[in-house]
Amino acid sequence: MNRFSIICISVFIGIAFIAGPLEVAADEALFESILVAGRDISEISAFVVDEEDLDGGEIVVKAQTSDNIEKIEVSVDAGKSWDGVPGMREYSYSFTPQMGKEYPVLVRGVTTSGKYTSNHIAVVQYKPRALYESIGRFLDEMRYAYMDERHDTFMAFFEPDEYESFTTLKENIQQTFDDSSNFNIKILVRNISYQDDLYIVRVDWDLRYNNTSTAKGRNDIIRLIKKDGEWKVVDLDNEGMFVVGIGTFKGNITDR
Repeated sequence: MNRFSIICISVFIGIAFIAGPLEVAADEALFESILVAGRDISEISAFVVDEEDLDGGEIVVKAQTSDNIEKIEVSVDAGKSWDGVPGMREYSYSFTPQMGKEYPVLVRGVTTSGKYTSNHIAVVQYKPRALYESIGRFLDEMRYAYMDERHDTFMAFFEPDEYESFTTLKENIQQTFDDSSNFNIKILVRNISYQDDLYIVRVDWDLRYNNTSTAKGRNDIIRLIKKDGEWKVVDLDNEGMFVVGIGTFKGNITDR
């Protein structure tokens, strides 16, 4: 079971406790259709959307009911707040999603007798495909020198299309890598969010030597910024993504 599935299950359980109305009407056939970003949530309850699924940059929730429903209500925050207009059999609600954030979308009806239907639930996450592909390509190529306030120059980069070719920026470090052609790193982008002009990229990574995994991490953070159309690395939360793993063979690299 992947992380997204586990989160969805947790969200569903939480919603059952915090969002369930006290008085529920039997709602068979009360809703004719409920679409979230064009998907029928009676057929799929958890999914990811990209740019092509948005309408004017927004996720659209559409619901259509029978004559027995007086009001349709929609929540995108697990039932903490609801939006709806009485007297409408068809109702549309839209919101602008944040990149990488998961939204528990709830739809319910209020019958003509004043009772709530049960909640219809979908968990939707926005992952812009073009952005993920762009960042993924950049991380694969590793065309950067890592710089920060703690080090004048730091680390290494992997030449594009040559995972086997490991190159360091500091000459004294480079000379220690007698077996550098056998190093490679694989990085999988898990999630991307955006904050204060930075792209917060969560990745799984696996540093390998002679085809043997020597160091790996899960959900580690790389912070990127885009300048003049090019990606730049601002910070790494886990420097061990490179240094600790390499130190497994070469000892501690103290001259940084």
